[in-house]
Amino acid sequence: MLCESTGEFSSFIPSSPVNECNIISISSFTRGFIVGGEDGRFFIFEKTEDLDCPFKRMTETTYKDPNNKSDITITSIAITNSEDVVYFTLENNQLMKMSIALDGTDENPKYEQLI
Repeated sequence: MLCESTGEFSSFIPSSPVNECNIISISSFTRGFIVGGEDGRFFIFEKTEDLDCPFKRMTETTYKDPNNKSDITITSIAITNSEDVVYFTLENNQLMKMSIALDGTDENPKYEQLI
């Protein structure tokens, strides 16, 4: 689902993660937006010129906590001005850093625990 800043329904994004996971957090960047949700999953969307499909899914990545056997939820996301680092928090209040190319060219992002 795509909503205007007023909260009005605008359209549906066909490549949305419908029935894949619940989206918990979202943050925009110059070419689109990134969402985070259950199971440590991130979805990166980029703006298109197609009026029927204004955004398309560029890539998807999953954070797996090496110390935790169960799936973890991404609760918030912040992107640096240079758009090469994404900071995010987990449901257990850990602060994490992900180094990634938001244009979809980086298939193996690097994760680092900060706090």
